[in-house]
Amino acid sequence: MLTKNGSWRYLDTGEFPGQGWNFPGYDDSKWRVGASELGYGDTDENTVIDGGPFDARHITSWFRREFKLTNPNLYRNLWLNLKADDGAVVYLNGTEVARLRMPAGAINPNTLGEKVDGLAEEICYPIDISRSVELLRSNNVVAVEVHQSDPGDPDASFALELAGNLSRIEFPPYAKIVGPPDGSMHLLGDPIQIVAQAIDPDGSVIKVDFFGNGQFLGSDIAPPYIVVWSNAAAGPRLITAVATDNSGLANSASINVLVLSNLPPVVTMTSPAHDSMFMPGEPIPVSASATDHGGSIQRVDFFRKAHEPTFNEPEILAGSRTAPPFSITLSNLAPGHHFIWAVATDNQGVTSAAQPVMIHVEAMGPMLFIRYEGTEVVIDWMPPEAILEEAPAVTGPWTPLPNIRPPGRLTPAPGQSTFYRARLP
Repeated sequence: MLTKNGSWRYLDTGEFPGQGWNFPGYDDSKWRVGASELGYGDTDENTVIDGGPFDARHITSWFRREFKLTNPNLYRNLWLNLKADDGAVVYLNGTEVARLRMPAGAINPNTLGEKVDGLAEEICYPIDISRSVELLRSNNVVAVEVHQSDPGDPDASFALELAGNLSRIEFPPYAKIVGPPDGSMHLLGDPIQIVAQAIDPDGSVIKVDFFGNGQFLGSDIAPPYIVVWSNAAAGPRLITAVATDNSGLANSASINVLVLSNLPPVVTMTSPAHDSMFMPGEPIPVSASATDHGGSIQRVDFFRKAHEPTFNEPEILAGSRTAPPFSITLSNLAPGHHFIWAVATDNQGVTSAAQPVMIHVEAMGPMLFIRYEGTEVVIDWMPPEAILEEAPAVTGPWTPLPNIRPPGRLTPAPGQSTFYRARLP
């Protein structure tokens, strides 16, 4: 009936679409259209919807999809396969047929769903709605409202599949390897702890089997599902977890890791902080932390580069250290933005670079000094080529005083405020 990757009309403004939004015949012509999966924040969406501001997400988004049936009386069972982060209410031709992670009772646009994370937010849940098969018509609409659990929730997702007259109503489990990270590097001889999650949406998981490059590593029968690979050979390695449910159905997940005889060093900038600001001539302390698992750090080199529009500025070696603390001091940097980073070298000559930080050195602006001598105001400023200006208010208008050189003497008008500033030409 409805495939999981089909197109839906959706409303992502956070404003309730009005009564009858979930019935056939509702005018949704102004709603947007997008292919499933729809949502935001997970990077796997086919359609990214507007979730609202980061700290004030829309609690509810609405979805509609129409479909036709030649003979609706042929169907004897009816199943949903629903993915919703966090909760959802599903309607068929205006009648509620399913809820997922939503409270009982009346629902409104501000009703919060139940928080879900991990593998549970990534899978589709089968829901038997066969009791609602009599709702099917020649022209039908499935309508879904998806609810967030919190206004600060960083992600949302929705996908739905509708199927009828299933001959075998069994669904396989889902598996996911949550550790180590996909693509991670490991030192030869170190044990690799493998952690998996597994969920069976219509039954229970009875075991998870683990394999390393096809070699059986072990099983676990209860979450968290864990085994340790103690003798992984050097090179790229494939780790697989196979979950089996109480119906004998199985599903797997795999990641790739790299086992090396020497791991590259790890280096991180510890100061200055990214986007720090400094005055001209101010000393700039620069430091990094560097470690090497299974070896030692031989040297940490510090580099700087001016951040200019041409992008052709050279990388300049600012200093090196062969022992901790890995720190240097920069001075006399030109005004503008600068990148600073560290490169660590281990005892086998392997290098790693830290993520650069960017700092800003302020340009030296004119400085103004004012003092009173009797009824006169003595104004001095530097640099002397700056232009002295006066105004009746801070907001202006500012009038240049081009014939005055520092130090200048002025007699303010009695009972009148006058403001002064120095400006470079």
